[in-house]
Amino acid sequence: MCSKYFLYVLKSQKDNKHYVGITKDIDFRVNQHNWGKVKSTKARRPLVLIHPSELRVASQF
Repeated sequence: MCSKYFLYVLKSQKDNKHYVGITKDIDFRVNQHNWGKVKSTKARRPLVLIHPSELRVASQF
């Protein structure tokens, strides 16, 4: 059985820096970043999703 994850890259429109993350729910996670709910990106908003990549991870169980 495989689990679906997303590797994503966000770009700050404030300072042009990038943030890389992994999540199961990409839409919700990107919103969390832009709502200021993620400490590491809160001061760098607004953020734009520039690279979403779907990953399939095989379960060991």
